Amino acid sequence: MAGRIARTFITDTRGAYLSEWTIDPVAADMDPICDESERWTFHPVENDFVENITRSFDLVR
Repeated sequence: MAGRIARTFITDTRGAYLSEWTIDPVAADMDPICDESERWTFHPVENDFVENITRSFDLVR
């Protein structure tokens, strides 16, 4: 890997929200958890971490 330069991206999906998770609800909600139809790509170095957190909180309102 010496000499390699690249950019890193974080891709987040809508997922599912439940105030308290156990293994049974996770198993029951695998379809929305794995659904990639709605995605956001963030560039952590460019301060998009704040946008990621903001979108995450907006999903649970």
